[in-house]
Amino acid sequence: MFKQKVQKWPRNVADSASSKALPKTPSTPRPCPGCGSTEHRNTKAKSCTAHKQSTNELLEAALGKNPEFDTRKITFDAVFREKYRGQFLTKIEELSSYLRLVVTRTQLFVNQYIINHDVIPAICFTQNLFYSIMQLVLGRSITTKNDNMPVDLEKSWQAFAHIHPVVLNPPRTTLRASDVLTDACVLLATSYSNYIVENFESRICSFVQYRLTSWFQVRTNFYLVKRKLRIWLQNTVFERIGGGTPEWPEGIEPTLPLVALTDSLCDDLEALVPKPVPQKTISASPGSYLPVLKYILSYYEEEHQRAMTENRSDDTSVPRLFSISTKPSAQWRFVSINGELMASLASLRRPQQPSEYSTVFFQVLDLSRFGLNSLDDFTQNVNPRFACRILTDGFAVNLLFARRAREGTRDTELELEDFSLDEVNRYFEPWAVDPGHNQVFTAVDGSGSKSHQIRRVSNKEYYAMTGSERRAKTLQKDKDTNKYDNMQNRIIPTPP
Repeated sequence: MFKQKVQKWPRNVADSASSKALPKTPSTPRPCPGCGSTEHRNTKAKSCTAHKQSTNELLEAALGKNPEFDTRKITFDAVFREKYRGQFLTKIEELSSYLRLVVTRTQLFVNQYIINHDVIPAICFTQNLFYSIMQLVLGRSITTKNDNMPVDLEKSWQAFAHIHPVVLNPPRTTLRASDVLTDACVLLATSYSNYIVENFESRICSFVQYRLTSWFQVRTNFYLVKRKLRIWLQNTVFERIGGGTPEWPEGIEPTLPLVALTDSLCDDLEALVPKPVPQKTISASPGSYLPVLKYILSYYEEEHQRAMTENRSDDTSVPRLFSISTKPSAQWRFVSINGELMASLASLRRPQQPSEYSTVFFQVLDLSRFGLNSLDDFTQNVNPRFACRILTDGFAVNLLFARRAREGTRDTELELEDFSLDEVNRYFEPWAVDPGHNQVFTAVDGSGSKSHQIRRVSNKEYYAMTGSERRAKTLQKDKDTNKYDNMQNRIIPTPP
């Protein structure tokens, strides 16, 4: 059994004792800077008299709740007005280069932090942590007061900077980049969480399947059993490592050594996985499931080392290594631009509220090909409506549009590949028709190893059902009546 040691950080006894000795004074609520009320802290509260509607609130007021968003791509030169095209291209290139440098250093540090720590709190996959790390990358101090933030974050950054002193020279830019970095933090938090959630099941299935490969290859037709085993693992992997007892797959003989080997592998993984194991739990705390992925990766690395020692580095049977977290990319970064950043880059008057964003975008962008010919078209409750946000890398531009949510339920067309073999046998009565080698087609009622009905149609039956034999007899009768056979016999054959 694999047990994880939870690291306990030492506490300052003197500080804790002094904090207990001092009486706690009730904190005075801070008044709202907009209306002076103590019932809320800022103008974001809807009850504030100075409340200004956000972009999402404006879209919901025009299109209803939960509007749907889509993007439309167009080239940079086709959408930016010629007056702003040159200065915007230079500034976008500077922002994109700056964003790529900051995000790359942030990801490198986060990846090292994940590898060096066995216990990763849930906050490490949120926007708050990535924003704090970006503050360190930019040479600033962490300003968050969140108690769940890892206490060794700054020490880990100092150790990282000692190994890579290049990070001591923080990136600089003369442009407004706070909104760009905030959007990048949201994107990083989502990508890191999804990378673990979406690949967790396939990692475990591949590991158990690889460990059982040697057993099947020397005893039976491995390729046939491999597919059945893969389907079984995909349908029951969460139940098995979560402490359940799923049924053994059909078509694979449950011999005692094989069952014992499978149970041993799953028990090792079960000891590293917290309970319960559904995907919604993984999304809530992806860091809790990293120990099992590290265990699988360490085993794969040992297999690669063994293959190199035995001069089998080109062996395709060696498992493929994978990354614990997402890897940084050197590609040109898309910059997310809202109304305030658009006004800053275009040297226009800064909009005081989101309702004025449309004025800025209308001055800079030419959206006539999308039916937005005047400023009134931006502000009217049209469907779809421009959401006053774009993403660009200096070459392509993604325009964000919002539309009313579609009413009613969507019709989903399910196909055969959408159902597993267990679901087919449990909820349906399978009927299948397939052409055979010696028959026109073969119909099957049922599936699996249990006895079921099979109906085959031979060639004679097919000809009788389609009337081909009757047609041939009728044609021959007409030939005999009109004496076409004698005529054919008297025809002089064509010389070769």
